[in-house]
Amino acid sequence: MKWKLILAMIAGLMVIDPACGEELMKRSEYNRMPQVFVYDHYDECLFDEPEVETTTYCLVRAVIKPDNGSELWRMIEKFSSKTKMHLNHASLDRGICVRGDAKDALAKLNVENVSALVVPKFEIGFPFGTVFGKVNGLTSHPRRVVTTVGIVVRILRVLLLYFFKSIKGKSPRYPQYIFGHNSFRNVEPYKRNYSELMAAIINKDLTERYGLKAYTEIEYCDRAGVDEFPIDGLDIAFLVIMAILILVMLASSWYDASCKSENGLNHYQEDMPKSMLLSSFWAIRNWYRLVSHSRDPTSRDLRMIQAIRHLTFVLTLIGHASMMVQSRTGWIVEQKYRELATMIIINGFQIVTTFFTISGLVFTITYVEKMRESGRKPGVLEIVNITVNRLTPVYALFLLFEATWFIRLQDGPFWRRGVETSMINCRRHWWLNLLYCMQHSWYLAADFQLSTIGLILVTLIIRFPRLKKPLITFVTAIAVIIPGVVVYLGSYEGVTIFSPEARRFMFWYDNAYYETYLPMHMNLGMYMCGIIIGFL
Repeated sequence: MKWKLILAMIAGLMVIDPACGEELMKRSEYNRMPQVFVYDHYDECLFDEPEVETTTYCLVRAVIKPDNGSELWRMIEKFSSKTKMHLNHASLDRGICVRGDAKDALAKLNVENVSALVVPKFEIGFPFGTVFGKVNGLTSHPRRVVTTVGIVVRILRVLLLYFFKSIKGKSPRYPQYIFGHNSFRNVEPYKRNYSELMAAIINKDLTERYGLKAYTEIEYCDRAGVDEFPIDGLDIAFLVIMAILILVMLASSWYDASCKSENGLNHYQEDMPKSMLLSSFWAIRNWYRLVSHSRDPTSRDLRMIQAIRHLTFVLTLIGHASMMVQSRTGWIVEQKYRELATMIIINGFQIVTTFFTISGLVFTITYVEKMRESGRKPGVLEIVNITVNRLTPVYALFLLFEATWFIRLQDGPFWRRGVETSMINCRRHWWLNLLYCMQHSWYLAADFQLSTIGLILVTLIIRFPRLKKPLITFVTAIAVIIPGVVVYLGSYEGVTIFSPEARRFMFWYDNAYYETYLPMHMNLGMYMCGIIIGFL
C-alpha cells in the first residue's frame, strides 16, 4: 500500500503543470515582443569570401528604453518580472555582420537622421534577480503583513547585515546587461568605429516594428583576417614548459628502457623504488599504472563508490552541455522551464555536491587506513604536503593552457563569452584565487579547501581520539548554521534555482550562485557527511 501511494504521488507530479496558477501567454501575444536573440550567420560573415571584402561580426547588447506610454513596453515589463521562468525581454542580444566599411554600411541603411536612432545611455534599472527593481514605481516584492515578531526579525536582520557587510565590504556595482568591463580584448576600437552603426541598425528595426528604442553597446567584435590574440610572452612560456616536459619524458623513457633486463612489457608493470623519480615520466609505465587494478582491499571495497562517482560525472557533463547551448528563440527556453524534466536537469546541478560527500568518505577511509598501517601520527608538514601536492601542479599547467592557447582551438559568436572571460580573469587575478580561477574549476577550489579542513579534522581525531565526537559535532553544527545565515541574510531561495537569465550570462551576475552554490562553507555539510560515514 505504501509503494502504491508513493507511485501515485510521483505520477501526480509528472502530470501537474509546474506553472499552475499562472496564466500562460499565447504564442501570438509573445511574438509581439522583440526577439531576445537575433544573430546573423557567423561563418558566412567571416569565412565565405574574406578576400573579396572586409567583414566584421559584432555581438551587441541592447536595452530597451522604458516607455510607460507604450502598451507593448508594459507587457514586456510584466512578463520579464517573473525571473524564475522568463528571460529579461528588455535586454536583447544581437549578432550583426557588417560587410565593408562602417560608413558604407550606414549609407546603405537609407536613414536620414542617424543621430535620432542613437539612444544615450540611461540609468538601467534591472539589477539581477529583481529585473526591474523599483523602476517606474514598480516593485518586484509583494507587500508583507507587519507583525511584532516580523519587526524583531527585521531588526535582527539589519544588524546582522550591517555586521557582515562591514567585514565583507561593499560589493562593486556592475552594469547587469553586459559582461563586465575589460572582459574582452581590443573592444574599444570597434566601439569607436561601429557603435553608431549598431545603434542605427537595431533601433531602425525596433522603431519600425515595435515603436521602441534601445540603448546599444558592443560586447566584442571579430574581424575577418585579424588575429585578436597575438602571441605574447605567456604563450611562449607555455610552449617552453611543454618542450621541457617532453624532453624530460624522453630522458625518462631512455633511462627506463636502459634498466630493462628482459624482453616484453613486464618490466614496466613493476615498480622501481630506487629510481622512481627518474622513471616516473615514461608513458608506457604510467599507462599501466592508470589501467591497473589495485590489490588493496580498501580500494576494492570502494569500487561501488567510484562507479557512483562516474555516473554522477556523466550526468554533470550532460547538464553543463545543455547549459551552454544557445537557443535561437527565448520562447523555447521559457517553455522548457515549464517542464518537469527540464527543471530536474537545469536545477540538477546539486548533484555535483555529491562529489563532496564521496570525496570526504574516500579520503577519511583511505587516510585513516594508511595511518593505521604505518603506525604513526601525521604532522603539520605532511598535512601541507598532501594538500598542496595532490592537485595543484597539474592544475597549474592546465590553467596556463587556458590562459594562453585554449582560446585558439575554436571560434564562433559565443566562444569568447565562455573562454575569454575566464582567460582574462586567470591572467589578472590567478594569485588571488590560489590558481583556482577558471569558472568551471570552482569545484576544485572548494574541494581543495574542504580537503584541507578535512585533513586537519581527521588528523586531530587520529591524534586525540577522545575529541572525536566533540570535534565532529562542532564542525557539523557550523556546517549547518552557516548556509542558513547566508541564505537568510541574502534573501535567497532555500534551494538554488538557476533561472534562464542566470544561464544567459553564465551566472556572471547571479549573486545566489556565487554566495550559495560555489563557496566552500556552503558545501561543508556534504563533506562532513562523507567524513562521518567514513568513521562509522
